[in-house]
Amino acid sequence: MVYNNCLEVNKIMYGDYLRGKLDEIKAYDIYNDIKSITDSAEDKPTVFIGASESYKLPFDIKYGIESIFVHDILTNNYLARETINFRIYPYFRMLGLPLAEADDVLYTKCLAMANDMPSYPKDGYIKENNEAIVVKLGDIEEIVPVTDISLGSGNIRAKMDTFNLSDNILNVSGWAILENAPVNRVKKKLLITKRDTGEKYIYNCGNVSRRDVVNKLGLYDDFEYCGYFGYINTEKFENGNYTVQLILDLYGQLYSTDIFENMEINIK
Repeated sequence: MVYNNCLEVNKIMYGDYLRGKLDEIKAYDIYNDIKSITDSAEDKPTVFIGASESYKLPFDIKYGIESIFVHDILTNNYLARETINFRIYPYFRMLGLPLAEADDVLYTKCLAMANDMPSYPKDGYIKENNEAIVVKLGDIEEIVPVTDISLGSGNIRAKMDTFNLSDNILNVSGWAILENAPVNRVKKKLLITKRDTGEKYIYNCGNVSRRDVVNKLGLYDDFEYCGYFGYINTEKFENGNYTVQLILDLYGQLYSTDIFENMEINIK
């Protein structure tokens, strides 16, 4: 029994060692590919989209610490103030591979661009635009259809500052606070409902620093990232009339707000 337990523990430790080495190889590979197409890696933010596939390890090892290129996106990043892959940046710095960090707004903007890109290591998995260097590690759903959704109520203060549909892009911004909740765990989302069919979709907003709100309302500094930002390619939807509602997510519990807008999509 002792032998079998030690064997399993050694397998897990060996698996962690292999993942670490494979992550290091992948990081150098990605960094060299970035440097091969641009000289702006240390100045222009790099946005990582999606998660890589888990490594296939010997002995059918299923436990241990997941790859840095997988873990955060699969756990949906509990911290609401950084991009979903935020831990990758210090990992690259630790290896002596400096990359400029992106914020959540830039991450949100680049999601649509990454839709048509192949994933690492295929040719074209890195692209550069005027604002960022985009590295696609894997596919990610920007807009998720939902069939069964339950919305709770809470003490919420919220505002939508911008709601603008132009050239098939919906821009949304504002701020929202769920009272008596750890603010850096509260995520802002949009619930988009097609009026005639009732089809529902959820979109994850980017998280924005709003010091102006904190100062005006006399809030704690922890509320700084109460802002939200959405940049949605509406070509993903069928033509028709939709309602767009701001909702909040705390540890998977969804909360309703009274922030509603109407949207008509008419794509030629």
